[in-house]
Amino acid sequence: MATRTYKTKTLLKRLDNYDQKYYDTICKPSNIGVGYAMRAYHALKVQNPPEWKIRSKAEEVAEELRIRGVKFTTHFLKLSN
Repeated sequence: MATRTYKTKTLLKRLDNYDQKYYDTICKPSNIGVGYAMRAYHALKVQNPPEWKIRSKAEEVAEELRIRGVKFTTHFLKLSN
């Protein structure tokens, strides 16, 4: 993702959205009790959890904001400036 082309205000909104998505992902209950397909899906999610993807994207945005010298903080991702 090329974060340099976005305005600072847009990056702050995007970081806030990532923070909320991260919270929703880690607090969502996982009801894995169905057949083979669900077990296979769960195994894929355990190998590469969605919260890792969200966190890595948020870290890219946070790094760009640090380069720009913008103050920010997130509640659930524990990223700050």
